[in-house]
Amino acid sequence: MMGSALIWKMAWQNLRKQLRQTLLSVVGGSIGAVLITVSAVLYMSVDHSQERWLNQRFGPIEWELTAKGPDGAMTPELAAAVLDEMKERDPGIEGLPVLQAPASVLALDASGQARGALPNALVVGLPWERGKRLDPGHPEMWSLTLRDDELVIDAASAATLGLRIGDAVKLRGESGEDKLFRVSYIAEESGLTGYRGGLAQYQATVLLSESAMRKWQGDESGVYDAILAGRPGRAPETPEPFPYLNPDAKYEPHNTKKFMSDRANMKDILYVFMAISGVAVLSGAVLMHQIMLMLGESRRELFGVLRAIGLSRRQISAIFMAESGLLSLLSTAFGIAVGVLAGGGLVYAFYGAFSDTLARMSGANIPIGVSVSPAGLAVVGGAILLFLIALAARVAHKLSHTPIVEALRGAMPDRERMSKGNRRATRLSTLLAVAIVAVHLGVAFGEGPEEVATSDVLTLFGTWLAACAAGLYLVLSAISHSDRWLSALLGRTGLSNASILLAVRYPKRKPGRTYAISLLFALLMMAASFTSIVFNMTLRINDVDQNDMTMYGFSAAVPYSTPESRERILALAGSDPDIAGAVQAKAAVEPYMALLTERGTAQSILAVTPELLDGGVLKLAERAQLFADDRQAWEAVMTDPKYIVLPLSYRGHSGQPTSVSGRNIAVKAGDTVKIPIYESKPRFADETWVPIMEREFVVAGFAQPESHAGDAMDLYSATFVHPEVHKQWKPYGTRWPGQSKLGYVLLAFDYKNIELVHKLEERFAVNGVIGFTVPYADKGAEQFMNRQLFRSFVAFSLASGVIGLCGLAIVQFRSVRERGKQLAMMRCAGLSGRHLSQMFLLEGTTIGWAGLFTGWLIGATGAMGFVRMLLGADNPTGRAIEVQYPYEMLIPIIAVLLLAAALLNIGPARAALKLSPGAAIRASDE
Repeated sequence: MMGSALIWKMAWQNLRKQLRQTLLSVVGGSIGAVLITVSAVLYMSVDHSQERWLNQRFGPIEWELTAKGPDGAMTPELAAAVLDEMKERDPGIEGLPVLQAPASVLALDASGQARGALPNALVVGLPWERGKRLDPGHPEMWSLTLRDDELVIDAASAATLGLRIGDAVKLRGESGEDKLFRVSYIAEESGLTGYRGGLAQYQATVLLSESAMRKWQGDESGVYDAILAGRPGRAPETPEPFPYLNPDAKYEPHNTKKFMSDRANMKDILYVFMAISGVAVLSGAVLMHQIMLMLGESRRELFGVLRAIGLSRRQISAIFMAESGLLSLLSTAFGIAVGVLAGGGLVYAFYGAFSDTLARMSGANIPIGVSVSPAGLAVVGGAILLFLIALAARVAHKLSHTPIVEALRGAMPDRERMSKGNRRATRLSTLLAVAIVAVHLGVAFGEGPEEVATSDVLTLFGTWLAACAAGLYLVLSAISHSDRWLSALLGRTGLSNASILLAVRYPKRKPGRTYAISLLFALLMMAASFTSIVFNMTLRINDVDQNDMTMYGFSAAVPYSTPESRERILALAGSDPDIAGAVQAKAAVEPYMALLTERGTAQSILAVTPELLDGGVLKLAERAQLFADDRQAWEAVMTDPKYIVLPLSYRGHSGQPTSVSGRNIAVKAGDTVKIPIYESKPRFADETWVPIMEREFVVAGFAQPESHAGDAMDLYSATFVHPEVHKQWKPYGTRWPGQSKLGYVLLAFDYKNIELVHKLEERFAVNGVIGFTVPYADKGAEQFMNRQLFRSFVAFSLASGVIGLCGLAIVQFRSVRERGKQLAMMRCAGLSGRHLSQMFLLEGTTIGWAGLFTGWLIGATGAMGFVRMLLGADNPTGRAIEVQYPYEMLIPIIAVLLLAAALLNIGPARAALKLSPGAAIRASDE
């Protein structure tokens, strides 16, 4: 039947005859497609950006293998043994022994003077012939014979410095050694040519041959810093852990790519965005459903006539499916085109415009660019089209089975009076809705769990969505039963009682449509409210101006790899007039990781020195009673090896046992405990843990976890000991991926003075000191990115709300034409155009405002409950965190949406005002 040319001709003629209705239907249907497509574009952009970044920074490099011990250096014999073992155990793995060192890259002019510099580059020295085995993706580069005075640099860094092949550059190492090189090749960032270290912490990549690297550094030992390993030619989307364990091995495998994939936090962004966009998608589906239902209602009388003259039900269904199929195709195409443009603009406005700046500020920043996959769009378009066709099939089935007499009467019958059974069902529905809202409030504001599980979050979100639907039902029910109250209240504004009563009457007669359209706005407002509250709380908690952005009171850290480098940095800080004049205090620390708990995680070990204690700010969350103040406790650790300051995670509570030998870690300040130290190595699940040694300590107190900025890995779960203990444990220490430094020189100065920060960074770089890091500046860049992320989510929610409001206006325009005969009767009965205009304005505004009001309240309760749940669980600091409602942000948003909901109904209201009785009847027949 659908293959008949006559069917398609009749469908096309119907669309042409009712051109205005067709255009309204296309635009209305495309609004839902726009929401869905924008969601898809944002998802594809974020997802592809992470995948692209991982391929640029790692490519086939999945693991980094280092020797056990604090320095992690591999002898030639050990490196050869590791490579042989890998080949034997898994022939698909290729390993590459490398040397790594930070450096400044100086671009030189014709006179040999520096004309530009990159102060934080990673120089990798590698056996050139072996490199192409691991990363064969650069055949042109590997075909070169790299001499000892030549280097390869990544394309982005070359563009920043204005370098071309053949240009001269100078590499300046952290110990001040300079060497001239010629640029032999400029490579696109991918794998080895984009590798920025295990934590992607550098800003440029330079490749040298192994011999050139050793000559530059004066290294004749033959040791390697690490072995980079992976599967050539394969860059899996989900990085995998190292494929085998050897507990007796003298090396440690680090799942570098997997670690950075998890640490990148892009999946968290995707999950949050999927939740928000899911609401938009659901809203778009609701709107498209209503458009299709209205199209079916407008065809009832026509199809009744066709049935009366002999067409079968199957033919009626075919005509409607052909007509709705054409509308669906047009709506999908238009919606996808607009959605791609809107989604791309949103991505660029909130991410792309700042990606270069953020990349310079932080090497590990993942720039989010616009990415649209044709295959992905085809899937999205196909899904939208299938959804619309499925809706059309449902409506077509209903139309074709409508009795002829009933169809000839026109629009579907309205719900007039409720039977006794219906009234009983309404009461039960009301009670159920009240119960659902009560359950949600109990989950959101009740006592939260000590540890948040996935089931707790799902329960909260499930009751949250259910409460939105139930709350809206209660609000609309209250409005429908408030005719007299609304008439009395709104009558004072100059609106006629007739308009008020008619505006309330229509939602009663069309409860399904009213609820669906209002639900659209409730969902969108709920998402906007939730996003605003959650992200505002996150930004407030991590605000660099309201949190400690120092490293134990010091403003900056400068890494060093050798004792000579440490002394050079300390001397520079005291002799350079620009640096010495700004620096108020300095101290050197050499943290390393040690495994102190069975089946636990390694923690940082720090020695308390006079420079650290006097120049910094060491804080205690709790101290032993034998000390009068925190200073005495720290001095005891500094002067007496029997005292120790433990991480706050060790702190126990009354009734808990004192134990540090296994998983149950619970001690109190002042306790005497034995602390074991274990070898850091892979272990089987049933392997017995045997400590290398044990030492008895008195717990002087617990370190305040907020005593250092951010997530500095070298200070993870810091444990403070006497310098003698620090030295004794050091041979048993280990390092995590990216922890290649011997220690750090900490500097105290006015870190909020950004001009001073840049000046100090420049002075250190000029003197060949690499890696000058100021947590305040780094976290400021991260906070800036989070603010952009927050703004993009809110903007998307608001844009979805505005688009949804446009959908409401289109539904109202269609309603004006659909109810032409009713409007004609009202005009003939004496109602003026002003009455009808006020009726439509009140009708649309009430529907929109009811949804926005419900979404605002339920969105706020869900967000507050979510924040309370996360802040209340596993809060070892015991510090009360107040949940604040962002009135200054949400009130303007709500006001704008409420005003827009009212203004967008002016068009349909004016359309009703223009209709004369005859025109109204003709409009209903168009």
